[in-house]
Amino acid sequence: MSMQLPQVLIRNSFNILGLSSSASLKEIRKRSQQLLQLAKIEEIQEFDADIGHVCEFRSESEVKLALERISGIKERLREIFFWFDDHNIENQKSLVLIAQGNYQEAIDILDKTNTAGIDWLEHKNLALALMFQAFASSDLNSFCRSLELWKQIAESEDFWKFYEKHYLLHDELGTSSSLFDEFRGSIYESLSAKAVSFYHQTKNPETIGLYYSAFGQIGKFIDSDVLQPIILKIKKELEDLVELGNDLKACALGELVKRPPMKYGTKVCPPPPGMTGTVICKETQEGLVKRGLKKIHKYFLDLDKFELSEYSPLAVLRNNSAEKLRSISVDIYNDNCSPEIALLLLEQGSKLAVSDAITMKIEADQTTIKETQLWKTVADRFEKVKELIAEGKIEEAKSGFLSLDNELAQKDDESSSGARINLLISYCSHLMAKGHELFEKKMFGINTLAIDGLLNWPKHRDSIRSFEQAYEILTDRLYLLSFIDPSSDRTTLSKTVESISNSLKNCEITSLVDNHQAHLETMEETANEQENENTQIAIRMLGVAACFRIFYRRFRGIIQRKTWKWIGWGTAIAFYFLVIMDSDSASKASKQSTYRSNSPYSSTSSQSLTYEEKQVIEYFQKNNPELLRKVRKEGYSDKQLARYVIEHADDEEE
Repeated sequence: MSMQLPQVLIRNSFNILGLSSSASLKEIRKRSQQLLQLAKIEEIQEFDADIGHVCEFRSESEVKLALERISGIKERLREIFFWFDDHNIENQKSLVLIAQGNYQEAIDILDKTNTAGIDWLEHKNLALALMFQAFASSDLNSFCRSLELWKQIAESEDFWKFYEKHYLLHDELGTSSSLFDEFRGSIYESLSAKAVSFYHQTKNPETIGLYYSAFGQIGKFIDSDVLQPIILKIKKELEDLVELGNDLKACALGELVKRPPMKYGTKVCPPPPGMTGTVICKETQEGLVKRGLKKIHKYFLDLDKFELSEYSPLAVLRNNSAEKLRSISVDIYNDNCSPEIALLLLEQGSKLAVSDAITMKIEADQTTIKETQLWKTVADRFEKVKELIAEGKIEEAKSGFLSLDNELAQKDDESSSGARINLLISYCSHLMAKGHELFEKKMFGINTLAIDGLLNWPKHRDSIRSFEQAYEILTDRLYLLSFIDPSSDRTTLSKTVESISNSLKNCEITSLVDNHQAHLETMEETANEQENENTQIAIRMLGVAACFRIFYRRFRGIIQRKTWKWIGWGTAIAFYFLVIMDSDSASKASKQSTYRSNSPYSSTSSQSLTYEEKQVIEYFQKNNPELLRKVRKEGYSDKQLARYVIEHADDEEE
């Protein structure tokens, strides 16, 4: 069934006047006057060459407009270009067939004449004939073939050289050569208008894709009449989602939404007594977001049907829309409104994004939200684990950690690994902080290494155990980390840790501190080679655990030697006071008398002692009270004894 031809094809000035495109200005003016006279008496004349229902456009106003267009330099060029040439008999036959509606027969004639070689005017006639055939039968193939011919014409330098010469041979208006270049660039808009008309007629979105595929552009008519109405709907839905996000934040803060209830339908909660406004129920919130996202999804599906995936403005639209949805999602989640709604927005955003960078951001946000939500399921119980660490109950804390870790591992969720890593980092962070605290804490503020080692050895032991445990737990869970090259990077990391451990175990005491610092820097560099932030943190923590478990153990050994040296000094002092001095009692008594009279330490055992001095005396009271009694009997004060021990306890061994 033949369709009525659209205005975009038949409303050509030559068709309205019933003339050939080769008609002179004199013929054009004569025919115009003839038709105007008839129009005044409401008569319409028909011609054998009429194509389509052109008689509808032979009113007085249309005839005048046709004459105006055909008399102008630019407009005349356009009117002639987009109408049939009748320069030979074959073209004249094809025009008669087209006027009769026999488009295919006309196309067959023009095809045959084109096989011998390109006749550019027949080539243009064939492109026009195919366009008429496409509209008459809503035939997409004819439309596609017509576009291919127009593409050849538009891009052919040979055609434009020929056409300019041909046109100027019959030109009566003084058309300049520069006008052809200007016109050549404008024919795409004329074809864009025809594509829009064909799309509206056929309702086939592939039409737009075919036009873009042929010319690499869409033209202002396709943009304004086809794409922009859909794009504006998308932008409106995004604006509504931003507004809804603000309303959700207000509701989360206990505020009322100052908008009429009908904006959210009927599912709203009544406001508190004495207040006006709307309280959006959670079910309504999710429903509104889903409804908005469903519309956005539909509109983008409509755009996808045009097959314009390579058209950059639509790619920009998709990325911008994805970014907007991500922004709304982040705001909603950060305001503690609804993680479920935030994930819905991100899910739609991930479907829209065409940029890898935006997709990665959205995926990272999705992972963060899911991991955080999963983490919240164990967060309260982890507080108990932290309390156990703070109390120094390391083994109990480990049992609590392993229980929570096992619970997260059982979750059938891709975010389980992330939540386990968060738990791992949090646990080891608190555990090693406690380890540092235990080793560095000085009982009663005593700084003397020998006495510190004696009083704090249980804390030093627990400190080292803390780092050993952190090292073990981190090493056992390296498979959870997101390495760039999982197999190779894990192997390299294990070898690095083993190497620095052996180095710290076997290095000289004098280079222990320098080696310790150098190995921490090595682990820092190893961590920085990775891209994932949590992986970097875990590698740094593994380095700290590996280094400090050995550093503190060796340092503790130094302290233990100081402690035994201190005990040895105590025995020597006792020998000095009780044996050597007894052999020269008279001289000693004189010296002691002088010393006691001049020394600031010649007080009794009740004289005020520092915490450190008290610890020395308490040690003798507990371990050798008889020796302490004898020293006091010799007339020496507790302070003298304590100071002598403290001042000599850290002397270097000969």
